[in-house]
Amino acid sequence: FAQGSRLHEGSSDDETNIVANSSGDGAWIVKKCAQIHRGGVSLRFETDRTVFSFWCPARAIGKMNPDGTVEGSIPFSLPPSTWGIAIDDSAIQRKLMDRFLKIAGIEKDRRVIIGKDAREIHGFSDTIVETLKSHPTDRVIVIVDENLEVIEESSMVQNTVSGSKCIENTLAKLEPEEEGRLLALVRSANDSSKEISLYLSRAHGYLLKEPVGKNGVLGKIRPWWVKRYAAT
Repeated sequence: FAQGSRLHEGSSDDETNIVANSSGDGAWIVKKCAQIHRGGVSLRFETDRTVFSFWCPARAIGKMNPDGTVEGSIPFSLPPSTWGIAIDDSAIQRKLMDRFLKIAGIEKDRRVIIGKDAREIHGFSDTIVETLKSHPTDRVIVIVDENLEVIEESSMVQNTVSGSKCIENTLAKLEPEEEGRLLALVRSANDSSKEISLYLSRAHGYLLKEPVGKNGVLGKIRPWWVKRYAAT
């Protein structure tokens, strides 16, 4: 999806013709359009086909029901065995994330809210890995704040830990089967195109740090869940 790149095969004559008639910017432009709409694109090569995907959050158009769903739409809910892990350095935000996961339908004994001190923040990668290994048939949603302020107990110096970078490091530790059961989302108030690109390069998706009503929680999770698990 780089600017000026073309994907083709053929003879030198074919290549000359393509260069004369194509700048190679088509895929790059489509990617930019997707990012503007807070989405993305992907290209997957398979044995007998090539799959190009364009996705972005969308709202169904139709009559709105009292519960916030659209008439005629397919109801969305998380599997009852889903675990939710949220990491934030703010006590207020941790309470909000616990409520967020509760509204999403995740049971109390399956909600893990951490980030109160340096030990929990530095150890949250282990928490994710242990949860996946301890529950080999369950899926796990992780929501991590991008900027985690940590006061190191040994020096009492405050440092900022990147949540998305920690997610990237965690994904590298997992076996493919474990990684396939994890949906890791970065939560941030910064939604610039540069930052969004960074989040999507390190995690599976992102959430804006903004007020969410009762009917909006699953709406925030659904695009990322569908993108991750639609085929399964």
